[in-house]
Amino acid sequence: GSAAGLPAIIPPGMRAMTVKVDEVIGVAGFVAPGTYVDVVATVVEGAGQEAVSRVILQNVKVLASGQRMETQKDGQAIEVKTVTLQVTPEEAEILALASNAGKLQLVMRNTVDRETVQTSGVDESALFRGRVARAEATAQTATAAARSARRKMETAPSPEALSKSAVVELIRGSERTTITFQ
Repeated sequence: GSAAGLPAIIPPGMRAMTVKVDEVIGVAGFVAPGTYVDVVATVVEGAGQEAVSRVILQNVKVLASGQRMETQKDGQAIEVKTVTLQVTPEEAEILALASNAGKLQLVMRNTVDRETVQTSGVDESALFRGRVARAEATAQTATAAARSARRKMETAPSPEALSKSAVVELIRGSERTTITFQ
């Protein structure tokens, strides 16, 4: 019952919102329909204040990417690259405010990585005082611990465990399902 084109692929309750990008913001042209991105906003808080960057949206599906023509102040037509994102109405409000208040950056995600990550953002003083370096070291320690735990899980099961059950991981596109047989 929906019209053809973009409106037909927008799920009920969702919206399509287009933002301007350039080669850097659009991850060097790799942002394509069907990929997922996070959106980072960099905003200067007040006159003469320092810039703050924060992940404002995560796991946002790209519906379309393309180009359109815009007119510059001097009347010259220029080509502007755009990306259309699938967002909720609330996310559309966040995206509209952030795009008017500062600069947006798209961050490409792995197609199977749907994990939402809590970040505290970063400001210029923290960046240059080394807080980011300490946070990075903590993140590397956490990553190493996760790798170690993953290695332990990936070791061969005991013969007793093999006789009790079998686990099969089924991957269909970006969806993973684990099935255990007893």
